[in-house]
Amino acid sequence: MQSKTVTETDKLIRNKLWCDFEVASFTGSDVVIRGGIDLCYSWELVLTFNQVAGYFGAFAWQSDTSAVVFDMPVGDELLALNLRYDVEMGYQIYRFTPEYHSQPIIIIAQGMSCKRVG
Repeated sequence: MQSKTVTETDKLIRNKLWCDFEVASFTGSDVVIRGGIDLCYSWELVLTFNQVAGYFGAFAWQSDTSAVVFDMPVGDELLALNLRYDVEMGYQIYRFTPEYHSQPIIIIAQGMSCKRVG
């Protein structure tokens, strides 16, 4: 089941013409990802993933905002990813869809938050 935070975050992202992302930090067990139209200038979103058990994918990417950018897999797809990555109980799978990569960015964490900046 998709969380309200994930749905709201995807909506914020998709309100832009496009969105660039970068992993800003990976400290302890938290991953912080910044997003915005031009990261050289500033960022508009800060996503924090807590108690990260796995990160699979690029560390910087661009996403096409005409389709879903950020979500949580469901159904058979969720089951397949749970088996593929040996996801432990209490963890969630989050997914970014990058524009120029063939595979999604997968983050396995216990929770996440999104903060608008500026």
